Amino acid sequence: MWNWLKGDRKQTEQQVVKSATRSDAEYLRLLNDLLERLAVEPGYATLTAWSIIQGVKEGELAVWLRGAAEQLDENLRGRLELLVKLGRGDLSLVAEEILGAAKTTVQDFSSDDAEEWFDRGNSLAMEGKYEEAIKSYDRVTFLLNHDDHSTWFNRGICLNHLGRFEEAIKSYDQDILLNCDNHLSWFGRSFSLHNLGRYEEAIESCNQAISFKNNYYKAWSNRGLSLACLDRYEDAIKSYDQAISFNRPVGK
Repeated sequence: MWNWLKGDRKQTEQQVVKSATRSDAEYLRLLNDLLERLAVEPGYATLTAWSIIQGVKEGELAVWLRGAAEQLDENLRGRLELLVKLGRGDLSLVAEEILGAAKTTVQDFSSDDAEEWFDRGNSLAMEGKYEEAIKSYDRVTFLLNHDDHSTWFNRGICLNHLGRFEEAIKSYDQDILLNCDNHLSWFGRSFSLHNLGRYEEAIESCNQAISFKNNYYKAWSNRGLSLACLDRYEDAIKSYDQAISFNRPVGK
């Protein structure tokens, strides 16, 4: 292992040549791989070890990331918070620059446009800043007199992430009141209920989700989990079988 890490001069030179010819797709693959590792084991030591194994310098990836910032999708942009949390190094600084464009407190943001507040809430939620996102969504509901179902749905997601399940149920209920056939809200509601140990109610919410979208495998899976918690194993197996059938890879 030591000889592999140390290498020789020729290997190092080859790595330098390779690093100069990496494509955007290769850098994107490397970034995703790094973020996956940091999600499991946060810390600068993980970055250092990853950099050695992959043969890519942190500064090199940071330069690419700064130049490619505008091309990143929202999901990937939100995950950059993992780099910010490192608290040191070029990648952490670049990630902080990219995410720093979004204002992080309600006091820093002034608008009477509900759509701007909604977009702001979504950006904060993607960054994992759920408390701040909820404050933005609350502003939307105030401006729109509680009539926007999408805001209630997104608010419920954030509350679930924070483990505030009772509040999440109330948000999902508001969404359902305005948009009763939203299978995703029924599913989110079932998740909250399950985590509160209210398995019968969770199953009923899954049933509602399935009634509006029968092939929604996640609802079938959650239904199976709640049934298993009630020792209804035969029924649970049937639900899991449905989940599997609707989540089977194409062509299999």
